[in-house]
Parts: sequence; C-alpha cells; structure tokens
Amino acid sequence: REKGDKDNFLTEGKGIVDDLKKLSHKNYYCVVHADGDKMGEAIRDVSNIETVSKSLFEYCINANKLIKAYGGQTIFAGGDDLLFFAPTLSKQKDKTIFELCEEIAKDFHTKIPVATLSFGVSINYVKFPLYEALEDSRELLFSKAKSGVKNNIAFSVTKHSGQSFSAVIHKGDREIYEKFLTLTASIKQEKSDDTQNFLHSIHHKIDTYKITIEQIIDDKERLQNFFDNYFNEDEHKKYSSFFKNLVAFMSVSKDIEQIYAALRFVKFIQGDKQ
Repeated sequence: REKGDKDNFLTEGKGIVDDLKKLSHKNYYCVVHADGDKMGEAIRDVSNIETVSKSLFEYCINANKLIKAYGGQTIFAGGDDLLFFAPTLSKQKDKTIFELCEEIAKDFHTKIPVATLSFGVSINYVKFPLYEALEDSRELLFSKAKSGVKNNIAFSVTKHSGQSFSAVIHKGDREIYEKFLTLTASIKQEKSDDTQNFLHSIHHKIDTYKITIEQIIDDKERLQNFFDNYFNEDEHKKYSSFFKNLVAFMSVSKDIEQIYAALRFVKFIQGDKQ
C-alpha cells in the first residue's frame, strides 16, 4: 500500500474484521476471484501478444474503477486474473454483486472479444475466517465456474448460522443468465418485514408443491397461473413484477435447486430473518 493511499484501507492482521465491515452489506462481504477463459486463443498469434497485453492492462484499470465505484476493494489485478472484496449490495448504487460482475465481464469481453470471464463468488459473515473465504472463492472459480463448459459464475453464501447455499450460472446462456440477473436484482429497494415474509412464503410454496412445479415448469402460462392462484391477496399486488421475473427465470432455468438459490439470494439481500 502506498503511503497516503486512503482508498486502500485494508489492513494486515487484527484490523481485518473492522475493515471488512466497511466493505460489507448487513455484515456480509464477498470475496471474488475472476479468470479469463479461452485466453490461449487470444494469444495464439504471437504478433497479437502486445495488443492483448495492452488490452488486459486497460481492463485491469477499468475493473478497479468499477469495483471502487461499487464500494469494493481490489486486492489483485494482473493480466486476466482479478481478486477483490465487495459488499453483496452496493451502498452507493443499490447494485448487486452479480450486476458488478456482469459490468466487469462485459468490459473484459469488449477488450478481448474471443475470451470470456468466469467468476467464483464467496459470500460470508465478516467474522468468517478470511483465509477460508479466499480458498472457497478460488475453489468456486476453478472447480466449478471453469469446469467443463466455462464462462460461468459460481457463488456460495455461508450465513452466520452456518447454513449455506450455492449455485452455478452459465453466462453463455444469455436467456437464463439475464433473467437470473433481473430476478436477483428484484425488490432490492424493499426493506420491510412484509417483504421478507413474502419471499419466505414463496420459497415455502415452491418447496411444498415441488412435484407440481416440476410438471408445469416448461409452461410459462401455467407457472404464472400457479402463483396468481396462491398469491391473490391485495397485499401481493405490489409484487406483480417480481412474480413475472420469477416465472420468466423458472421457465428457462428448469432447475429447482438453481431457482432455490436465486430466491435465497434475494431473501438474503433483504436480511432473511426466516
């Protein structure tokens, strides 16, 4: 750390918990590892190495700006490798960590068109051992996000209680990925107990009628009717756009565990009292 660099406030040793609280949302923080996919294709032509190196340098600079604007802290940025800490929800922009990752990935792909960017996102309570969070993020990236078909975002959330959930979202399937981004960014402005109870009841309803859901998940209209029938009180009207986003994601995902993880992330953003 350069002397007088107030932007880089992470300290070494015992002050790390206090530092992470500055980067947290509801006392939870993200450790994010990112790594380029298909970089071999980008530098296959030796004459192209200098151009790619320049593009990667510009990407690192811009990624740091995006992370800083979001309210996070870059730990390492070099070549196509990136490591940073950030809150799950930006205090300044009300933007989720997934929306930040998408901005970073778009910039990377613009600069290196043949390549994509995969992410490992580990979300933990501020007192969770940092070395474990770092290892978890790296494991998510290299064992899940970059396993098989690459260009994924693998994430896990470990709560203060010890409960956890995780999922892998393929960014190459734009229909699923964009609907995932839309759903996980839904009702993030709502902070009431009513909203948390509402989200809990949706999760419970899907769990209760899992077999029925699996039978109609290919039919968007029947899915919408399912939620319209079970959530038809006046108090549910303000969540109509959320239901549309949920149905849109469910109908293309068709993966109940992935759907659970997306819903649990939305509940988590709200505070998840249940």
